Amino acid sequence: MVQEKQFTKYPFGVYQTKVEDHLFWVAECPSLKGCVGQGSTPEEACAELEMNEAAWIELAEKYGIEIPGIPTEQLNS
Repeated sequence: MVQEKQFTKYPFGVYQTKVEDHLFWVAECPSLKGCVGQGSTPEEACAELEMNEAAWIELAEKYGIEIPGIPTEQLNS
């Protein structure tokens, strides 16, 4: 079974952190409260964030929670 590549809709940051003796990567979406992904590599953290973002939006729709607009940036040309 081939898994289709997803992409996050919202901006996110990726950083490495250490808790006790465990070093891991975190991908975090500040627009969606509590929406994060973790993994042994930045790629694993981002892949988990992609799945969690979709689940966050699905549950927000189901329970009537306001879904924030997707932030945009305007580039000067």
